[in-house]
Amino acid sequence: MKIFKGQMLLVLSLIVLIGVLSGCTEEVAEQEAEKTDVVVVGGGASGLMAAIEADEAGKDVILLEKMPALGGSTIRSQASFLAVDSSINEELEIEPSKESLVDFLVEQGDGEVNEELITRLVGISGDTVDKLLDKGVPFNTEQLSTGTPHSSEKWRVRTEGEGPGLISALQDIIDETSIDLRLESSAISLLEEDNEVVGVEVESNDEVYEIESQKVILATGGFDRNEELMEELNSDYDNNVSLTGIGNTGDGLTMAKEMGADIVGNGVIGIMAVNEDFGYMGDIGSLLYGSNFFINQDGERFADESKFYPEFHQDLNDQPNKLSYVLFGEDSYQENLDEAVEEGVAVKADTIEELADELEIDPKTLTNTIETYNEDYREGEDTEFGTSVDNMTPIKEGPYYALQVKPAKIGTIPGLRTDENTRVLDEDGEPIPNLFASGEVIMGNVIMDEYPSSGMGISTALFTGRIAGMEAAEEIE
Repeated sequence: MKIFKGQMLLVLSLIVLIGVLSGCTEEVAEQEAEKTDVVVVGGGASGLMAAIEADEAGKDVILLEKMPALGGSTIRSQASFLAVDSSINEELEIEPSKESLVDFLVEQGDGEVNEELITRLVGISGDTVDKLLDKGVPFNTEQLSTGTPHSSEKWRVRTEGEGPGLISALQDIIDETSIDLRLESSAISLLEEDNEVVGVEVESNDEVYEIESQKVILATGGFDRNEELMEELNSDYDNNVSLTGIGNTGDGLTMAKEMGADIVGNGVIGIMAVNEDFGYMGDIGSLLYGSNFFINQDGERFADESKFYPEFHQDLNDQPNKLSYVLFGEDSYQENLDEAVEEGVAVKADTIEELADELEIDPKTLTNTIETYNEDYREGEDTEFGTSVDNMTPIKEGPYYALQVKPAKIGTIPGLRTDENTRVLDEDGEPIPNLFASGEVIMGNVIMDEYPSSGMGISTALFTGRIAGMEAAEEIE
């Protein structure tokens, strides 16, 4: 019995000792808890701009990117954006007003967009171009262009090297700062205390840890790679080809929703694609622009093929099985069509009847569609959809080709509602303390349903990233 009591005393002593040591460990861990001024979540163009701005304001910044490399969806883009009052405008003597661009974007958003935020991002657009020029970002300084058929104003400026060139240049800037860049590091939740955001929980290399910060900026991109969010917020487009970064899984949207954030906007930024492998660029993807004769699986035309690409995307999305074809004849033959046939994304036939058979389309319907189109071209008027003859591609002699076409997403519009300072708002319209967001994750504030102009995506990324970085830094005492 005495031995038993002794053993019990020993066990109790060990338990007490372990408890004391655990308390010490927790105390040490608490003393060594990682702290910073600003955490930026997402390493695309928007997150990079936000981090650069906060760093320049003298704040300690940690930049988290869950992928092995920077870039997000920006790296897949043409990296053009809308700007006024830049030195490029002045040099080329092409100087549309800020007011004209703001009015255009608000009108395209049916007056339902955040006009205050649009006014602010347009207001810093020219200064942003000049700032990036000063930091060595390469631009095409010899040309400005319009990015939409809905306006003749030349707002669009292009960077050299498209998306990869822009991201590489921004990374060079980051490398010269004190920003703590952490790749393969995913923010998995926001830290909350008394209904305020106080940091993030991070997962990296199977390790989970916390970063306490005074401000958090979500620049996590869209959500088109997240099937559940697509079904919830964009079900009309969940079967579209996805051409965005593979990290576009709506992480920031999900984390902020858990804090009660409000969601605004609808739809996708759409375009056409061959499939996910070939997209709309490159040797095969670019074939989509080699002809303006499109048919659906019924063998019929369905729209004016010269429409602005986001609008034509909607027509593609409405077709049976979301599958269409662009047709070529001998006169419109394009190099790489035979390669597309070998890749299984196009078919070739010597006659229209054989082409119809390959596509499992009624040959009489396809023949009638082609004959009507060719006759309209000869007569100088598209009697079906009003396409300008200059934009028509008659199909005359064979061999004939049909390249598959699918509706594709290059971005999502629904996003976190913010104010003009990019502070994330809850469902009552009140700012969630210490939480900011920028880029595609807030796209619904500046685009309501349809994409207004080429370059608007990168514009939103760069300019709201700057605003978020500046505002977050300014709020820190």
